[in-house]
Amino acid sequence: MALHKVLFPYLLSDTIRQNAETADTVIFFGTDFYNLPHGSDQKLFIERTNGMIDYIRRHFQNHRLLYQPHPNEKDEYTLLGLTGFEIGKTTIADLLLWEEAPRIAAVFASCSWAAASAYAMGFRSGIFLDLLKDAIPDEALIGYRSYFAGFPDSFFIHSFEQELPPLPPARDEEERQALASIKKAVGYAKTVWFLSSDPAYAVRAAMLAKHLKRTGQVTVNLLMVRHPRWRILEGAPFYKVFDRILYVPRQWYTARPKNLPALIRNISELRHLPIKESDALVSFAHTQFTENCIMSWYPHIKKILMLE
Repeated sequence: MALHKVLFPYLLSDTIRQNAETADTVIFFGTDFYNLPHGSDQKLFIERTNGMIDYIRRHFQNHRLLYQPHPNEKDEYTLLGLTGFEIGKTTIADLLLWEEAPRIAAVFASCSWAAASAYAMGFRSGIFLDLLKDAIPDEALIGYRSYFAGFPDSFFIHSFEQELPPLPPARDEEERQALASIKKAVGYAKTVWFLSSDPAYAVRAAMLAKHLKRTGQVTVNLLMVRHPRWRILEGAPFYKVFDRILYVPRQWYTARPKNLPALIRNISELRHLPIKESDALVSFAHTQFTENCIMSWYPHIKKILMLE
């Protein structure tokens, strides 16, 4: 087994820089603040969020401003001062960023990982995490800081008077090397199965699938660990890149007798998938039950596990 640390090959930096002068859209990713950590001050959280929205309006007066609700939001946006903002349709952040890449000038969030995805893709992006002090408990702030550990200080907006964060450094060559490493790991497999536990990872699988199809005669299939969150992307165009999509139910590790029949049915389904010894598996399932079953039942396939 070999372990490699790579930058995920979004390969969007060229697109972003080429369109920097004409990009007209700024996105603010919202938070489902009805579900804040225990001990939070919702009223103050809303006040600080309105400050973030004002910051964006001030710096991007001639841009299209988009408030993108969190998938778990209900009507939180109605409590915010969103004059001048469009309200986006519920979707997955990675898909929105990928599809709208040529138009996006900047991405912001109070504390959402969507801004981190945007930074990794090469967009100008920042989070207002430090401005949530007193709105959420100190221990929650510490947790968030740990979550975003490793990002440069320029990614964090410490005050509403701060200048805009800069574009991330171009990392095209590193991403191309990462893609080459993934292709090398896949080897000469003619069929590649992507196992995804979440629709955001399916978007990344689609990106890799496109790259693999460009460089050789390969069949790419998607194994979808089905759960309600997938309904957000029902019928999304990016699914067309896959030659075949199979659904498998999500199961948790359990020893409860009442859950064992469903577990056994799932094991049987996973044991009879049309996976051949010469195939390769690229998994975004992060050590879930499905991933472990497939690794056990198909020991001779190539296995590439994408862990974050």
